[in-house]
Amino acid sequence: MPKNDGHARFELFELAQMLTFRLFSDAGLGLEQAKEWMPFVPATIIKHALSVPGAIEGDGERYKALAGPLYAGNIARQFSNVFCGGPLMIWADNTTEIVADPETAQISAPPEKIFGVVRIIDLEIVGEELARRAGRALVRVQWI
Repeated sequence: MPKNDGHARFELFELAQMLTFRLFSDAGLGLEQAKEWMPFVPATIIKHALSVPGAIEGDGERYKALAGPLYAGNIARQFSNVFCGGPLMIWADNTTEIVADPETAQISAPPEKIFGVVRIIDLEIVGEELARRAGRALVRVQWI
């Protein structure tokens, strides 16, 4: 990150990208592995973040009433047409995979994937935490 004496402004997708790189780095994985999951992981984080009450403000309430539960996905879809379906598994052999259910995935995984540390990144919790830490709406929708 460049040094800045004042405030820095980032777009929502940039924040989600930085968070994705941080998650992979904290898990001991490299930049190349994080890049393999762009833009799917950031878009999924955004979708979950925008599902948090108060994450969207403005005229979006009118659209939200029309679009129902797909509203957050409709906004996040501008970043990627494909969202990850579940938690991101980082297997003991450092391969990564999106799974529907971590317990089922571990039962059916070959030994080299499960002998060692298996890490699970729940993208729903990550998105909710992004929205909570923002302390204000992440998106403002205005009908023109």
